[in-house]
Amino acid sequence: MQEYGVPLDPMLEHRLPWFDRLFVIYLLVVAIFVLARFMRFAWHLWIFSPPKQMVTESSGDTTDFVARTAFAGKFSKLQDVEIRPRDAQCRFEYLWAMSVIKVKTMKNLVVLTLILTGLVLAQNLMQLGSMVTTNKFLGPFAIAGSLTEDLQFVVLAMIVAAAIYILACISEATLGRRRASWDRFVTRTENGESSKS
Repeated sequence: MQEYGVPLDPMLEHRLPWFDRLFVIYLLVVAIFVLARFMRFAWHLWIFSPPKQMVTESSGDTTDFVARTAFAGKFSKLQDVEIRPRDAQCRFEYLWAMSVIKVKTMKNLVVLTLILTGLVLAQNLMQLGSMVTTNKFLGPFAIAGSLTEDLQFVVLAMIVAAAIYILACISEATLGRRRASWDRFVTRTENGESSKS
């Protein structure tokens, strides 16, 4: 008994070139790296504040406690603590500067992702151009399909870059607000006002 069907043309089986696979792996690694870094950053910026036991256990030195609590935006926890904000200034500056560096790294990853997207697109277009020049029977549908496949990588990279940039902007805005709150807190504390802000 013979089976009639459409034979599978080996030209239709397509595997991604190594640079496309490498680019997809790069996008996954960058997305995971940035998400992990942002989660840790968010933990320190919005959720975490050191316990008050830290002050009593560390020989009465409140500088780290004050700086970390202020960096987390929990100024109300500083009411019962003897505060010398100028002593905690160096620690707060360090936490703030390290966070600024993390945000700059995220923005640099956006630029690197866009550059690599351009390189992968150029490589794919060069490969398509050489396929068109060597194959005389390559139809418009094959060319359109190849272009569509190339644009999928561009769209994927743009989504990753946009997500990273949004997280960087949120982080940058929050850091700016924390800095302004710290400066206000230091000024109010030095003037003898209540430390609640």
